[in-house]
Amino acid sequence: MTKDEIESAADHSYDNRYEIEQSKMCGCYYCMRTFPASLITYRDYTDFGKTARCPFCEIDAVIGDASGVPINEEVLTEIYDVEFSIVTSSDNYDALNFFDDDEQQ
Repeated sequence: MTKDEIESAADHSYDNRYEIEQSKMCGCYYCMRTFPASLITYRDYTDFGKTARCPFCEIDAVIGDASGVPINEEVLTEIYDVEFSIVTSSDNYDALNFFDDDEQQ
């Protein structure tokens, strides 16, 4: 998948209640679990009931198969690598550093 395709796929994890309700299977690109859409209950939604959270890790990184995005480990891993790269990339250390060097001393 290209970076644009991955970002487009990740867009299906926001404001996705309708897609989740139309899906048979879902996948979480944070914890990499796949599961029946029926495991997501009303308590698993955030953003005023619009966005599904994973019933296992509670992160809003869930995509349903009704989105057209393939729900498999390879695709979920590709999405994770793009969407969560700031958390794990040493290249982005400065973005995570909330203090100026002067303030840390």
